[in-house]
Amino acid sequence: MTLIDSAPLWLFQTNAFVVAEGRGGTAVVIDAPPDPSGVAALLARNDLTPVAALVTHGHIDHIGGIDGIAGPTVTAFLHPDDLAMARHPGEQLRALLGSDMAGQFVDQLGSELVSTPFVELAGGDTLNLAGLDLDVLFTPGHSPGHCCFHLASE
Repeated sequence: MTLIDSAPLWLFQTNAFVVAEGRGGTAVVIDAPPDPSGVAALLARNDLTPVAALVTHGHIDHIGGIDGIAGPTVTAFLHPDDLAMARHPGEQLRALLGSDMAGQFVDQLGSELVSTPFVELAGGDTLNLAGLDLDVLFTPGHSPGHCCFHLASE
């Protein structure tokens, strides 16, 4: 049975997910709020090692922690229609919270610019990651490049 676990993280209590074949193996992280330690704790409680990070869309609460998760052994995926927005989480915070209030949260980002390279998502793709086949559903509306991920085996 597939393991699917989540935790509400960061200021907006955004659900970050880990999906794996089971405990003690490799996993896919879905969404990366600006709380890399929270994502790390979610992985640790299931004894999982991430191999990929899928981002549903480029809003700050789903992308702001990607630089703390992605790296040489963890590939990040995002739809290209949200890339420009995703690169500038500090600007998003100022737009959402105003300049005065945003300052205290910008420091949590570690950087004004998301530098992670992304593999482009496209609707109709099937990603084979961590032993799982995840279908990419392109669902624009909430953001121009919003995607959902369907695990047909579940």
